[in-house]
Amino acid sequence: MASRKKPSPQTGLRSVSTLSIERATPMMTLATDHKCWTAKNVATSLKGIRGSFVRVFPPADSTDDRVQEIAKHLRSEVCTVRLMPKPHESSAVTPATVIPVNVSSHRQVVDILVQEATTDDRGLLTAICNKAMDGAGL
Repeated sequence: MASRKKPSPQTGLRSVSTLSIERATPMMTLATDHKCWTAKNVATSLKGIRGSFVRVFPPADSTDDRVQEIAKHLRSEVCTVRLMPKPHESSAVTPATVIPVNVSSHRQVVDILVQEATTDDRGLLTAICNKAMDGAGL
């Protein structure tokens, strides 16, 4: 069946329902921009959701205590609550400052990288790298 979203009078609360199924349980989505994340009183900010299935999308800056407080209130009002993961800021590996190094072989490059690696057993890492380079004929 096709689903459609109905706009809700509350910002950040969307109703997702299938086409006219009699006595079906409504499904709601509590978005990151809903006022309950900043409201002091959770009960007054979450009206009109009794008896619904609710997916909760917490904002990235919300605390775990706040998420649990809202989930506890929702569980007392609705059928089912599904907590979705918080959005993560995009993560990227920032390269270290590039220092020009004069090397004459692949083995020297690997040795430099092994020395810069964060590891508890540098000897084991060196042995693994040496075995791989020997297998590749470097």
